[in-house]
Amino acid sequence: MKNNNSKIFLFVVLVLTSLGYFATDVYMPALPAMATDLLTTDSMAQLTIASYMLSFAIAPLIFGPLSDSYGRKPIALIGLVLAALSTLVCIWAADIYWIIGARFIQGIGLGAVITVARAVIPDCYSGTQMAKFNSIITIMMPIMLAIAPTVGGVLEDFYSWRMVFVFLGAFLSFALILTVFTLPETLENPHPFSLRIDTYKELLTDRRFMYWCLIPPILSIGIGAFITATPFLFQNVLGLSSTQFGLLSLAIGTSIFTFAIINTKLLSYVSAEKLIVVGTALQLVSGVFLIVCLSFGELSVATLLISCLIYFTSVPFSFPNGMSLAFDTLKHHYGLAGALFSTLQVFFMFLTSAIFSFLPADSAYPLAISFVVVGGLSYYCLYKQKQLGAVVVEEPELG
Repeated sequence: MKNNNSKIFLFVVLVLTSLGYFATDVYMPALPAMATDLLTTDSMAQLTIASYMLSFAIAPLIFGPLSDSYGRKPIALIGLVLAALSTLVCIWAADIYWIIGARFIQGIGLGAVITVARAVIPDCYSGTQMAKFNSIITIMMPIMLAIAPTVGGVLEDFYSWRMVFVFLGAFLSFALILTVFTLPETLENPHPFSLRIDTYKELLTDRRFMYWCLIPPILSIGIGAFITATPFLFQNVLGLSSTQFGLLSLAIGTSIFTFAIINTKLLSYVSAEKLIVVGTALQLVSGVFLIVCLSFGELSVATLLISCLIYFTSVPFSFPNGMSLAFDTLKHHYGLAGALFSTLQVFFMFLTSAIFSFLPADSAYPLAISFVVVGGLSYYCLYKQKQLGAVVVEEPELG
């Protein structure tokens, strides 16, 4: 791929990869206002996240095989059109039930888009080139996702929550035009359509693969808790405006970006396994810190933000390293493994969002407990890997 085309291709893939998460992050600050305006409960507003996460989790399992049979570009275009049309429904929705349904359709569309975004990379690159391409995506994603709540907060404060969906619709339209005119068809050898259930069963029963593969989705439990709970905690309980909440999200995104670079540098000296151990420790510390603060009645913007910052500092240590170690255990089925990985990641976020929609929106204890649960489950996966013979504390060779 020529250099100038590579830069355009990178930009298109970055936009398509970010859309699925941008669609939720951008309207996080508007959740309390949306609940008030539509005369509904905080729990019903939180269900708009859960309904989206459910369809977004399932979609890759279907659209992955479809893109292998009918091409990457047609599936991306279908997904973008579905997402854009459902966003129009959100803009004009008269009650919360319309938004819950539209968000479900939106999740299907953007689940198709992110499936294509992940599939076109190995279509075009391999080896070191693919690793470098993925590294750039990993570093740039936190910046785009940190901007989303900031933009959403400003739009809600100065206009209304509906304007957030207008902005999202405009972004989706831009992505649609970009895909039509700049995304090449990268699939060279299509094969007959099949959901390939047997292959998914094979992956699910591969314990060495699964114990690494589960670490990033487990991390998504805390992320789902953050997305669902913090708009109400920071705004309704602690009195921040939508714009101020968005700026806090920008600070968290900056932290992820910074430690993603640190993780990349440390991999030259420290094993991926040991960096996951660091991430696990940070998850436990974030939850225990918040529980201790709450026990002494110290819920404030500072204590809640510090806990969240500690938790999200763990993301660059646990997420990419867990994913890399999982794929290193495989010799084939990379595409289906990627679809399974995406589904598990978002399905865990769906379960968390659904559970949090039934919990009190004015209590920070569920958020703190979710951070501790993530650390405990991550440690369990590390322990099981050690039982299988994986050396978690092995010293790396200096390169």
